[in-house]
Order: sequence, then structure tokens, then C-alpha cells
Amino acid sequence: LYTCIQLSELITDPTVKDLIGGFTALHYAAMHGRARIARLMLESEYRSDIINAKSNDGWTPLHVAAHYGRDSFVRLLLEFKAEVDPLSDKGTTPLQLAIIRERSSCVKILLDHNANIDIQNGFLLRYAVIKSNHSYCRMFLQRGADTNLGRLEDGQTPLHLSALRDDVLCARMLYNYGADTNTRNYEGQTPLAVSISISGSSRPCLDFLQEVTRQPRNLQDLCRIKIRQCIGLQNLKLLDELPIAKVMKDYLKHKFDDI
Repeated sequence: LYTCIQLSELITDPTVKDLIGGFTALHYAAMHGRARIARLMLESEYRSDIINAKSNDGWTPLHVAAHYGRDSFVRLLLEFKAEVDPLSDKGTTPLQLAIIRERSSCVKILLDHNANIDIQNGFLLRYAVIKSNHSYCRMFLQRGADTNLGRLEDGQTPLHLSALRDDVLCARMLYNYGADTNTRNYEGQTPLAVSISISGSSRPCLDFLQEVTRQPRNLQDLCRIKIRQCIGLQNLKLLDELPIAKVMKDYLKHKFDDI
């Protein structure tokens, strides 16, 4: 077996791309999780040429590492200042790939490094709702995902999609984090109207949407939504540092929500 040093000596020029997919040695190291070999390359004079190098499809090594769920490799690339939100030729970021492939650890690492949680007009939160992935939905909301961004093709917000799926748990979470029940899609429908248009006998989401649409939010919840907005997306993780009572911090973190 070759040692990392012996292998690095064989890589005379790590910027060279293969003829199949346009991958560099760093792309392949990311694919197979060879972090020690990658560190040698990243500590070389070639770092700036390879760390964000794109394949024929526009994938960087970070795309590859996120796709394959290589947690330590993702950390390594970010340690060496890899671009956290590079776009592939299809407009996909590493975070989106990690979500689609359900690489939860990679998702958290990327978000901890300020990956754009609202990329592609809120793709991540809508994807979590469509897949009924309540843990992802909760994670994105806690980290400040915008609840009211609609799909560019039809204007459907996460709350509209929850109504379509009759997913009352997602609908409750979205509402608690500030989703607007009066937002309309491109057909002029509110989430309640979408829910009413669906046939079926068991309709828990319809009952919930009828209730919250009729009643205005209480002042306490409105204050929480506004405070979180004022704190800002990137600063929500610093809530514990605020000079306020723990019960207030827990309330701002939605720890008392029955969802």
C-alpha cells in the first residue's frame, strides 16, 4: 500500500482533469473520502487552483464530498476556505445535494459554515415539506429559513405544499415560525384554498388552516417572529449570548412549541 506521501509524489500536477467527467485528483479524493491525501494537495502550491475546480458538470470537490456524505472531507475543504455555495451547471449547491441524499451530518456542517439556507428561493424548506421530513423542516426553521418563499414556477410556498400533502405537523411548524396564511400562489389561492380543493375524508390540515386563518396571531407570537427577524439569519445561533432570561431564550428558540 502506498502511503499518503508516496501517493502525493505520484500526483505531479493535481490540476489535471480526467477525460471522462473533468474530475481532478481532489474530486476523486472527495469521492472516496481520502482526507489525508487531500490535505497534502491542499497544503501545496496548487491549492487555489484545485479547491474550487469544477468538473464538466460544474461540480466542485465540495459538491462531491457532500453528495457522498464525506463529513470529514467537507470539514477539511471548508477549513481550507472552499467556497461554501458554488453552483453546478444545473444551479445546485453542495447543501442541496446533501439534503437530497439525506446526508444529515454534512447538512449541519454546511449550515454551520453559513451555507445559504434559502438557496433557489427556498428550495431546502420546500423539499423537506414535500418529503414530509419533519426533522429537516424543524432544523431549517430553527436556523432561520424563510417560511414564505414560493416556487418560481407556481408560487407555492411551504405552507401551500403542506396543505397539498395534508401534513398538519409541517403546517403547524411553519405557522409557528411565521408562515403567512394569506400568501397566494400564482393561481390566487391561499394555503386554506388549496386545502379546501383537495378531496378526502381525513383533513386535519384543513381544520388547522381554517382555525389559524380566522384568528389573528397573538401579540406574544408576533413579538417572537419580529425579534428573530431583527436578530438576523446568521446571528440566530448566538441567541444564548443575549443578556436575557433563559426562559426568554428558550421561547425564542421555540422550545415550548408542542410540535
